[in-house]
Amino acid sequence: MGRRQYSERYIDLIMEDGKERTARQVLDAIMNKWFDTGNKSTIYVPEHRKICHYLKANKKYIAIRKSRYGLVYRLDISEEEE
Repeated sequence: MGRRQYSERYIDLIMEDGKERTARQVLDAIMNKWFDTGNKSTIYVPEHRKICHYLKANKKYIAIRKSRYGLVYRLDISEEEE
């Protein structure tokens, strides 16, 4: 796999806790994590569609179900054990 972009690192950081999230919840979690730590500098925040595409294209995330806010994804636990 090629180099990961910063946005992908943030998505992976948020999703590694194993909780089920939609792309919108991932975006909100990135923003909360950044500003709750007291950082005042700017951050590259990925767009909603980039998060959707990354979660859909990456095999380590599985779509659990549809919600009214979009697909709900979770980190595939079998990938972590290998």
